[in-house]
Amino acid sequence: RRWDAEIVGCDASQVHRGMDIGTGKATAAELGGIKHHLLDVIEPGEHFDAMTYAGLADAAIAEIHGRGKRAIVCGGTGLYLRALVQGLSKAPPSDPEIQATLRARIDNGELPALHAELIQVDAQSAARLPPTDTQRIERALGVFLTTGRSLTDWHAEHAAAPPRYPATTLRLDCPRDVLGARIQARVDVMFAGGLVDEVRGLLERGIDPKHKSMAALGYRPVARHVLGEISLNQAKAETILRSRQYAKRQMTWFKRLPYAVSVQMPTAAADLDAVLKNTWGQP
Repeated sequence: RRWDAEIVGCDASQVHRGMDIGTGKATAAELGGIKHHLLDVIEPGEHFDAMTYAGLADAAIAEIHGRGKRAIVCGGTGLYLRALVQGLSKAPPSDPEIQATLRARIDNGELPALHAELIQVDAQSAARLPPTDTQRIERALGVFLTTGRSLTDWHAEHAAAPPRYPATTLRLDCPRDVLGARIQARVDVMFAGGLVDEVRGLLERGIDPKHKSMAALGYRPVARHVLGEISLNQAKAETILRSRQYAKRQMTWFKRLPYAVSVQMPTAAADLDAVLKNTWGQP
C-alpha cells in the first residue's frame, strides 16, 4: 500500500488451482485487498514451465506498469526468477541416442554411477543436484556427452547477458535454528488446516501423484498416506525433512546471485522500507 505496488507470484506450485494449503498461498485476508498475480493459473495436471511463467509474468508486469503502479515479484522458485530477470538461455543440445542410453542405465539402477560420472565432468552441477534427481542428472550428463561442454559452462555463458529488467533482488536470510522452527510450525499448520483433504481431492480428480505438480512439498508424502502406504506421522515427518532440504537448496541458490541484497530475518516492514527507498526513492 505504501509503495502503491502489486505482487507478481514467483512460485512454481502456487500457479496450480486447488493446491492452496500445501503451497502456502496467501489468503484474501492476508492480502488485504492487494492484488496478487499468477496464482491459480492452470490445473494441476497441465504443463507449466519457466518459459511459460516468464511470458505470463511479463504480461502482468506490463499491466501493472501500465496502470502507473510498481511490481514486486515475490516467491522462491529460483529458475522462474532467473527466466524473468535474466531470460532463459538457448537450451544446449542433447543427442536423443545418448539420452536413451542414460535412461536405460537409470532403469538398470545405475543412477548413483551416473551422478559419480557427473562429478567428474561437471562438479558444480553435481553439487547442486540431489543424487536422486533422475531427470536433471540425465540432462546434465547428456549435455556434456553431446557437446563436450558442461551444463555449468552453458549457464555461465548465458549469465553474462544483460538483464531483461532493472530489478532489485532482496534475499531473506534466516538463522538456521529459526528457520527450522518456522518449517516445523508451517507443516503443523498445513496438516491442521486440511492438507490431507486437499490431496485426497486432487487424487479423486485423477491427478497422478507422479505428475510434476505433485512434487510440491508435502503432496507426494500425503498422497502415499491417503493411498494407505504410510502413516500420517510418516507423511508429516517426510514433509518436514524435505522442506528442510529444499530450504537449504534455496539458500544456496539465492546466495549465488551476485545482485541479491541480503535482508536478515526476522524483519519488520521498516527494514524493507529502507531498502526500497534506495530502489524507488520516496513513495
